[in-house]
Amino acid sequence: MEMKLKLNNYALTVTWLILLVFFSSCEKKVEINPETARQMITHRNLGLAYLEEGRFIDAADEFKTLIDIFPDEPLGYGNLGLTYMQMSGELKQA
Repeated sequence: MEMKLKLNNYALTVTWLILLVFFSSCEKKVEINPETARQMITHRNLGLAYLEEGRFIDAADEFKTLIDIFPDEPLGYGNLGLTYMQMSGELKQA
């Protein structure tokens, strides 16, 4: 039963992220200067690395910084939501 619940949560998360990417690609493209792009990539990669290591607070901080730098980046919000979902699961196990 617990495994089925985890698979359902995973499927829901993947579906949500696919829809987010699909709908975000329908918008007009915005030009970003190279320094902002570098900062966005750095914070996104750090956030993903922290998320992979289970360092959820650090991951959330990086994704929040990404959102502050460029609020129109939908993956910043998606990754932050995924981090909060992972944090929720961690708290339930404690």
